[in-house]
Amino acid sequence: MQQPEVYLPHINKVWDENGNLNDEDTRDFLQKAVNAYIEWFTKNSSL
Repeated sequence: MQQPEVYLPHINKVWDENGNLNDEDTRDFLQKAVNAYIEWFTKNSSL
C-alpha cells in the first residue's frame, strides 16, 4: 500500500504528558489513514 502516506510534523506537541493524543486534527488524520489501510487489507487479503 503506497497511499496514504502518514507524516506527522511536530509529533512532540500532539501528545500529553500521559501519552494521550490530544490533537483532534491529528486524531482525525490518523483515523482516516487506518480506515484506508483496513479497506486496502480487506480487498487484498484474499490474494
